[in-house]
Amino acid sequence: IPTEEKGPFEQTLFAHVNREKSVLVWYMGDSLGLPAPKVQTVAASCDILMILSIMYDDINDRDEFRAGLQTSWSKYGQEKTMASFQKGLSVVQQILSKGAGPDAAIKCMDCVNEGLHSYRLAEKLTLRSPLQDILSVYSKRGSFHTDFPVTTLLENIEVSGYKQYALDGFRANNQAVQVLNDLKDLNRG
Repeated sequence: IPTEEKGPFEQTLFAHVNREKSVLVWYMGDSLGLPAPKVQTVAASCDILMILSIMYDDINDRDEFRAGLQTSWSKYGQEKTMASFQKGLSVVQQILSKGAGPDAAIKCMDCVNEGLHSYRLAEKLTLRSPLQDILSVYSKRGSFHTDFPVTTLLENIEVSGYKQYALDGFRANNQAVQVLNDLKDLNRG
């Protein structure tokens, strides 16, 4: 991230305390003996995407603090945070194009756009919404944490059922995190 846009990114990086998304990607690729450079590229991209998604989520939820630290938008302003967010997406595309191929960068951006669209869908949900509608929004929101890394790394894997098994596991992990985040948001207001 260029110097002029990295303040909001670093603020969120330091306030985010876990790296489970990239670690899960790394373990999946490593356990299958996939080429380390591609696994590292996808895992690093997932880590950056996690930071970017937190920046976006904090703006959307109007969260001013995370882990006791000011959120990026409350410290740097929404405009500068969104500029950092956009630059971060550009960096992810460049990293993926070089290390995993242009198709991976395209798949990633398709999943990111689906995740961003899910925020508009979530605005229509209530506590009385059907569970299937809620889970659908969670699935869309997390597709860049789930579908993107699994399908990118496992595109040529022929192990029967493994890709679906991995997708189900990544999706379940992501849904659990989404539920916790939403409960926090509900508790706050």
